Amino acid sequence: MFKNPQFIYLIPVTLFVLGFLYIRSRRKRRKRVTRLSGVHELPSNSMNNHSVTRSRLKVMFTILGILALLLALAQPQLGFQWIEVRKTERNLLILLDISQSMLVEDLYPNRLDRSKLIIEEIIDRNPEVNIGLIIFAGSAFLQCPLTEDHAALKETLSAQKPDVLSDQGSDFSKALMMVPDQIKSPEKDRVIIISDGEDHSTRLSRAIQYLKDRKVVVNTICIGTEKGGLIPNTNSGSTEPYFYDSFGNVVYSKANPERLRGIASQLNGNSLHFHSENYSIRRLDELLISDQVSLRKTTREQKIPVEYYQLPLFIAFILLCLEFAIGTRKGEQKSSPKRESI
Repeated sequence: MFKNPQFIYLIPVTLFVLGFLYIRSRRKRRKRVTRLSGVHELPSNSMNNHSVTRSRLKVMFTILGILALLLALAQPQLGFQWIEVRKTERNLLILLDISQSMLVEDLYPNRLDRSKLIIEEIIDRNPEVNIGLIIFAGSAFLQCPLTEDHAALKETLSAQKPDVLSDQGSDFSKALMMVPDQIKSPEKDRVIIISDGEDHSTRLSRAIQYLKDRKVVVNTICIGTEKGGLIPNTNSGSTEPYFYDSFGNVVYSKANPERLRGIASQLNGNSLHFHSENYSIRRLDELLISDQVSLRKTTREQKIPVEYYQLPLFIAFILLCLEFAIGTRKGEQKSSPKRESI
């Protein structure tokens, strides 16, 4: 059994290519020697210093070395062994607001990009945590279920922007109602809402009660300043740089940390307000991970195949070293008899 069998399929192709190149090289060399010497057949003693046997050995060692390398790349496996795997299970579900108001630039570069930086910081500082992502505006969508693949999560996170969801506005209730279906242990797993606090939902109290009945703990992070700013208009068909209401007044967005504090207090969570670029990473760690209640260590046995790629790799190394060490000239000839002095 091989872990990468595609390299085994390359062996006959490699043999054909190497054989073709060897034959072509010999023919070209014969033609070149014939053209330079001006004769069709060279005298038998014209290449007394060249060893045909050594040349063939070099070619053979090169071919066998390349085949052994392909075999090593295929990673041959034979048998299995059982290993004990200890894993710390910790789950964190992030609810990210991607509504238009998150584009306000009261935090550099804007609220949404600042939120992404905070989430990336959480990911980097907690490599053992299973992290999931729900995005919401007027509707909510699970973009990434709980996963250990943090690289894929970061790639998904970077693509989030307001036009991902067609329904705009901020509706916390729709995002909160999705939480119980995604977390595994409501009392131990952590949930974070990251938003500027603007909410247009009509069923928030019902959603909070739904989570409270299931003992879900929710933390909140408010992004933005209470001074606020104008909401940029990213619609491609509009010439206005900012949003205007139905009365022709420019729309002004202020962060609402009190709304998020209220959600956190009702759901036994903590709340932070990042209203400047110099937010405290230490406080973020205390909010999320410092409590040992959320740690769950599990031990289980896992069956894994035993790999033997080291042997063909060692053989390839020896063969290629031999090919390099062997020369194509014969050993020193016996010294010719001295000329007799006249």
